[in-house]
Amino acid sequence: MRQQTWLVFCIYRDIAGPCVLQDLINKATKLCGLAGHKVCTPTNSQILYRPVLALRILNAKNTENGYMEVWARVSGDAETIDALEQILKREKGFAYQVLEKTRHSALLRILVPHEGRCRACMWCPLRGMPAGSMLKSLIVTADYMLIGALIAKQHSLRELMDRGCIVIERIESDEAGYALTDKQEYVLVTAFLEGYYSYPRKISAKELAAKLRISSSALTELLRRAELKIITKFIIEEIPHYLVSAILARKGLLKEEKILEKQQ
Repeated sequence: MRQQTWLVFCIYRDIAGPCVLQDLINKATKLCGLAGHKVCTPTNSQILYRPVLALRILNAKNTENGYMEVWARVSGDAETIDALEQILKREKGFAYQVLEKTRHSALLRILVPHEGRCRACMWCPLRGMPAGSMLKSLIVTADYMLIGALIAKQHSLRELMDRGCIVIERIESDEAGYALTDKQEYVLVTAFLEGYYSYPRKISAKELAAKLRISSSALTELLRRAELKIITKFIIEEIPHYLVSAILARKGLLKEEKILEKQQ
């Protein structure tokens, strides 16, 4: 029988000090006259905080010439992304490329010099995940890291918690997958090719359902499930600062003082 695995999200803050990427984010936010979080007031009685900048690490490796090469998707307010570029230009020994850029997101390749590498970190998720676990995503903010890990063994989760990780979400991995089913894929592609997503639409939902020989309610359900998976994948990969906020908000941890309390 196949053993159940879990997708776990946890917050990690290194008590020894920020990593080199957190240091860059901190300098960028300070250049804009901001703190690590932006105050949001969705209601008169509620004050929330979301990261001004979040950096999702896509890949990190050592190069032959002594650099650490980091590929990352950074997202946040436009001025803070521009500020991060300014900081990278100023930092001694650093080099970078902007491979893609929109108003609220940029894909960066950063070369960190040997002398600029993290030395404060007591433990780095990029290099030291426990046996029985796999790092799935790592989002860095000015104050903490949000780790997404696939957990195959219960002792792996205990080891992460022993290292100072605070678990804020635990989902069965089957429920967290982004792959479409065969039926979802077929219906979604057909809808696209027939012009259901065109503006204006070239085919109505009723006509599309008839073409697929399914009921309108079945069509709606298949498209909603497929769209949810695609949107979730987009948010995780392209605008991680919103993902951080959403997960923390669901757990009531978006108030800055609550985050700090949990870390102490």
